[in-house]
Amino acid sequence: MSLFLGLDLGGTKMDALALRPGFHDAAPGSSPIAARARIPTEAEGGYGHILKRAEGLLRRVFEEGGGRPSQGERPLGVGVGAPGHVSRVTGGLKNANTRCLIGEDLKGDLRRALGCEVSLENDANLFTLAEATWGAGRGADGVTDARDEIGDKAADAIEDTFAGTDIGTTRGGTDCT
Repeated sequence: MSLFLGLDLGGTKMDALALRPGFHDAAPGSSPIAARARIPTEAEGGYGHILKRAEGLLRRVFEEGGGRPSQGERPLGVGVGAPGHVSRVTGGLKNANTRCLIGEDLKGDLRRALGCEVSLENDANLFTLAEATWGAGRGADGVTDARDEIGDKAADAIEDTFAGTDIGTTRGGTDCT
């Protein structure tokens, strides 16, 4: 079965899901989710440990959702949301609250491990884009998300695109603005 995978990579937990094709056009009341799972991130184990956990979790939801890797089937693509700024130069994370992710090639490492395209974006940007596309902001000319959770975040979704930024992380004595 052809599936898209999604990963919400946080500092304490990671959530993954497998989505059936056409998920963006799912009828109200129907679920495009074929499988979902959550595990602790265990960030204290470092980058390699997080990468192995993320890869294992994505493989798990792929198989539970009906994917057949034993027959050579691969995901159609993977979308990853992570806290931190995604550098448009390197494609890696900067200013991530899970510091061991900073400067690593998470996108490339997952692409090589899973054999499919991987997209990496800031989690606040993705939240705002989802609200603008499917949520409370659907049909509006612009949607803004400004919140204070782990740090200060702001993102704007304007006409089905987004321009977002982490405007600063001030906890833990580090100013990342």
